[in-house]
Amino acid sequence: MTGFSLAILTPDREGYRGSVESVTAPGQDGEFGVLANHMPLVAGLKSGVALVREAGGRPLYFAIDGGVLGVDKSGARILAGRVAPCPTLESARKAAADFARKA
Repeated sequence: MTGFSLAILTPDREGYRGSVESVTAPGQDGEFGVLANHMPLVAGLKSGVALVREAGGRPLYFAIDGGVLGVDKSGARILAGRVAPCPTLESARKAAADFARKA
């Protein structure tokens, strides 16, 4: 599968940067996915889990505290207030719920 660059950023740090196969994000209007060569897009995000699939399909989970996902020809970026890398989907869901409670 073709990859693309992804950066996950907060106001004070870089949470992730790398080449990925896909990103699934918690949009304001529902979950959506991004693959290589996606049309340009800017979408609002709510607190939830961003699932990143690296080369070979390895999943990475990030709890995010809302924000924006932007896609252009150079790749994709998630800009969030807070981000937490998590080892499992369950732990990412818990961290995202904690973000939402502390908002």
